[in-house]
Amino acid sequence: MIQEFFNGSKGQIFKKYRKELLSVFLIINILLFYLIVTDVAVVTKKKIIVFSFHYPQGREYSYCDIKKISTGIYGKKEFLPKFHSKGDFFYIIELKNGQKIDLADVGGVNHDKDERFVIEDLDKKLVKMNIPKEASMRNFQYAEKELAKIYTDKIESIIKNK
Repeated sequence: MIQEFFNGSKGQIFKKYRKELLSVFLIINILLFYLIVTDVAVVTKKKIIVFSFHYPQGREYSYCDIKKISTGIYGKKEFLPKFHSKGDFFYIIELKNGQKIDLADVGGVNHDKDERFVIEDLDKKLVKMNIPKEASMRNFQYAEKELAKIYTDKIESIIKNK
């Protein structure tokens, strides 16, 4: 059947429009790659800047724009919208516009500090601002199996900080 497509009358259509079809295919793949790569959040001492497909120049939010914090440990593998393994730590801030950002899912931290140390400092600041926080120690045993004590102590400190 596939051979018929390339050799038959339908194959003639493919041969005739090959350049156009390949161009469309490449453009769609470049756009999809751009969508995947450009969802980036930068957290500074005073604000959060979110770069996305819709806002390539970045959109700034103050800490006052944070509506809620959710933190804990994933208990099972999750594949959508992002891949998370059992035992992964999460620290999700939800902005007033409904956008959610997982700060534990980072690509890098300034001065090569571990992200859990940075999140702990930020968490103390956000809790002092009385931002509602949902925290769960459920599934903590999975993190203890995978991480060194220094990191699990930081995670526990973040989760228990209220």
